[in-house]
Amino acid sequence: MCTDHADTPAGCKYATVYVVFELSKAKWQLGIMLPGTEKMSRYRIDGGDLAALAALLVKARSKAEQTGKLVRILSCYEAGLDGHWLHRWLADNEVLNHEIDASSIEVNRRARRAKTDRIDLAQLMRSFLAYLRGEPRVCSMVRVPTPEDEDRKRRTRERERLLQERTGHSNRIKGLLHGQGIRDVMPLKPGFLASLDAMRTGDGRVLPPRLKDEIRREHERLVLVHKQIKGLEAANAAAHRTPAKDSAEAKAVQLAQLKAIGPHIAQLLANEVFYRDFKNRRQLGSCVGLTDVPYDSGARRRQQGISKAGNRRARTTAIELAWLWLRHQPDTELSRWFRERVGNLKGRIRKMRHRGAGAQADGGPLALSGDRPRAEWRRHASELLSNAGAPMTTDVTQDRRVTEPGLGSSDSAFVDGSRLFWALPSPVHERSGFGPPHPTGYKLMRCWPHNDVTAQSRTSRQAVNRAPRNVPIRKLCSGLATVKAAPRRLRRWPAANLDGGCVRRSGYPSGSKGASPSTEHAKGKAMP
Repeated sequence: MCTDHADTPAGCKYATVYVVFELSKAKWQLGIMLPGTEKMSRYRIDGGDLAALAALLVKARSKAEQTGKLVRILSCYEAGLDGHWLHRWLADNEVLNHEIDASSIEVNRRARRAKTDRIDLAQLMRSFLAYLRGEPRVCSMVRVPTPEDEDRKRRTRERERLLQERTGHSNRIKGLLHGQGIRDVMPLKPGFLASLDAMRTGDGRVLPPRLKDEIRREHERLVLVHKQIKGLEAANAAAHRTPAKDSAEAKAVQLAQLKAIGPHIAQLLANEVFYRDFKNRRQLGSCVGLTDVPYDSGARRRQQGISKAGNRRARTTAIELAWLWLRHQPDTELSRWFRERVGNLKGRIRKMRHRGAGAQADGGPLALSGDRPRAEWRRHASELLSNAGAPMTTDVTQDRRVTEPGLGSSDSAFVDGSRLFWALPSPVHERSGFGPPHPTGYKLMRCWPHNDVTAQSRTSRQAVNRAPRNVPIRKLCSGLATVKAAPRRLRRWPAANLDGGCVRRSGYPSGSKGASPSTEHAKGKAMP
């Protein structure tokens, strides 16, 4: 291990000692590297034994002082169960400590890799030295909050946990009564316990005595949690009634002045996010895990969604705030941009294009980022179909269907516009009658046409007579449309040929050798 990284520019002034920690509940393992050596010494002490740790630091400092230079100690450990108290103790003992995000350290990608505390300690030392050398993206360091900022988070986090407990107790009571045929009860309604004696099961019996005892005990816990929530909310409201200038409470009050932001969202964002400074919106997006994760390698290009590598509470609150912003601030520039981008799309596409990728430069909520690779892919598909000789005749954003012309043919096929139905190339597919390869390396399948089926949208399709499944023909026919295998929701609908705006289904079975009359009539000649 090379240690000349930290000797610049202060190497001539200091003799640097490097210390890494591998923390666990029972034992702590330490790796110490003295100046002028490349070998790491290993030590093991009991977990939380600060006296033994202090003795090791004094011993290492005394050895480094023999060089005749000022001594500094740099240390690091992975942020985890021990929190930040060790970081503050080391800072009080003149140790410059760093907390590393454990998930940011690169590891061996083999399916079976050796993992021991000894290997992890050496890996941690290598990553720490590379970070001090200035190598980019070696690992990520945690920004340690002050004790006051860390304690301020207890308000919103305790309320979140109490709300989950209240929901659990309430659902338990409702489930016990629902199992007896009693529905739509309200456990927090006044007089609920008194009404248990008058309740009757679905078959007309009174509630069993042991069941009523369990419901009463569950109701006591529910009332206690509800009382604690009300007391906590009253304390938070009192703290934000007259906030000090430039405090976290003042930031929350300022955020709550915006329409669509309530007091709870404002307090959570102020306590979890805005207690620290951000240089740009990328840092803000990374802090809450709303940055996009592309996969662009060779011919494969897709969007994997948001990273979700950040503050979970802030991320869920930011997404909720984005939807509230569209509802309560419909005339803002951000809301208009989102409506123009999404239009009337519903469901998954609307959610995909609602993902946040950072804060707007004008101070608005998190920017609503669309799926740019998917949009570019669709534009490329439209250009490909247009160059094939026939334009698209259906709006993709309305009924989710397009008219796709076959490659090298003037025929068209009715397919789902959300994706192209490419079939993976293989010798089995070629023997089954697939068409020529596509420029991207995929192939298009040719199937039998069918008569008497009306093109229906995904939302308004109706039951039709069952037809034999499509079987790729062995002899290629130029009059058949090239389509891909249908998606899961449309597999019951056969691949079809559009003839004058109407999809027709053949009366011939899949194994028939003759050409269908509809195809002959459409082409004006018999098939070969």
